[in-house]
Amino acid sequence: MRLYQLLTEWFTVPVLMPELKSGSPDAELLGRCRDFVERIVAHPSALVSGAVCFEVLEQLLNADGLVEAVWPHMKGRTRTETLRMLDGYVVRLRGINRR
Repeated sequence: MRLYQLLTEWFTVPVLMPELKSGSPDAELLGRCRDFVERIVAHPSALVSGAVCFEVLEQLLNADGLVEAVWPHMKGRTRTETLRMLDGYVVRLRGINRR
């Protein structure tokens, strides 16, 4: 459970979300965030990889425009997981899973 809390309180809310909301996001920081998230998504334990779904991707989905803002910075596994999550919630976003 601590991983969930750490992701929310130390990564998603104070680092990733403000950067995505800023008018000029730091490309290097977003690149490091992308790599970090991609590593966790690729973890063989569903408990660990699932933490990203709930504490990173779902947080972005709940905030207007953040999935769209982060999409260009995502790598393959994270994109796949994001698409799975969007389909599961029946959410369609232009340029991502809706044309």
